Amino acid sequence: MKSATGEMANPAARSGRSLRQSSKRTEKTLGAEYLPRLFKSVLSPNGSASAYFLADLKTKEKGWVEVRYDALQPEEVRIGRWADVGAYKVHDGG
Repeated sequence: MKSATGEMANPAARSGRSLRQSSKRTEKTLGAEYLPRLFKSVLSPNGSASAYFLADLKTKEKGWVEVRYDALQPEEVRIGRWADVGAYKVHDGG
């Protein structure tokens, strides 16, 4: 339920939303764009052959972990996270 200012009344919802927005900003900054591949999957006439799954999971010990499965590359499931390495970040997974 929204308050008079348009904000969600539930503090947990605000917190979750801000965590997700922070993660999305980081992805865009680091060039992890997946939208073209996602649209290809959604608009494909053969959904099972072009399926695409992406999940960003927040862990207590490792921060944000990204999991990807692409039916166009069925031999691999990619799991990784963005890690700080001095002045820049790198993706430590496949």
